[in-house]
Amino acid sequence: MTHPDPYTVRDHWLYQGTRGYSAETHEAYTRDLGRLDDQHRSLDLAALAEYRRRQAEAHRKGENFTETPPPLGWLPFIAELVWEATPFHIDAWLNQWNGSVRSRSRRRSAVHSFYEHARAQGIVPGNPTRPIRNGVTTDLPGRVKLTRRQSGMLRSAADRHATPRDRLLIYLLLAGLRPFQAVGLHLDTTYREQARWTSKVPLKGGGTEMWEWPAECADALQDYTPAKRIWKHPHSAHETGPLLTSRNGRAIDAENTPRRIVREIAALHPGLTDLGPQLTADGVALSLSPFEDDDQEPNAEGTPGPETPR
Repeated sequence: MTHPDPYTVRDHWLYQGTRGYSAETHEAYTRDLGRLDDQHRSLDLAALAEYRRRQAEAHRKGENFTETPPPLGWLPFIAELVWEATPFHIDAWLNQWNGSVRSRSRRRSAVHSFYEHARAQGIVPGNPTRPIRNGVTTDLPGRVKLTRRQSGMLRSAADRHATPRDRLLIYLLLAGLRPFQAVGLHLDTTYREQARWTSKVPLKGGGTEMWEWPAECADALQDYTPAKRIWKHPHSAHETGPLLTSRNGRAIDAENTPRRIVREIAALHPGLTDLGPQLTADGVALSLSPFEDDDQEPNAEGTPGPETPR
């Protein structure tokens, strides 16, 4: 499949799209995504090449070289992976700077708005900025992330090979719930209103927040409960207690079991065989979801909307 030139998409978003940005916002977003000269060459990459030239010259002379590399705009940073970007890539890009929370939020808003435009044009199915919170680093290094295509592979493997419980867990992770949130779901705090399902999910640090189930996850839920869910007093009951249960009717643990399930299912797909042993449930939750997500996001000026619970 041939993808469009990202700079062309960017310019359409900024200058011909439906949103009207101020001149100041145009300038900031252009700088955040990547600047081009009159010959359509990247000014960011030119600055990086000059930095490397000075670095090599200093090393050749045996001199200390303490300069930090110039930060790159998003498009030169992500390069050919622009339409396969994950939250891990965006977090790494944002971490080039040590500026204010407001500056980080603006840069995130720029990339988010760019991908929202691309999604509206049918170029990408989802927005990889969704798990990245404004002003907060997400502690992503060390967790292997899935590309959009790989997330689809994991979903396919779960559909083919997983038990109903394990398939539901995989779906919840792919929908963006962290392992402790998926494991923390309870039947008695899961509600159905006509075709709409919601649940109270636990939040890091305490408390809960309402979460609306994507349609795909709701289908997996109905395939799992109630007949295929194991429940045993006093740990659980037919319509109450933890949603994802072990053989003794207790809630599954939030670390070892989700990781084991993710790796076992990934190993069954030929496209994930090599990656499987490195995967964690947390990494899957922070990957680009294959499901449609209708949650609100920051607007063009960086004002945050309701966040997906993390």
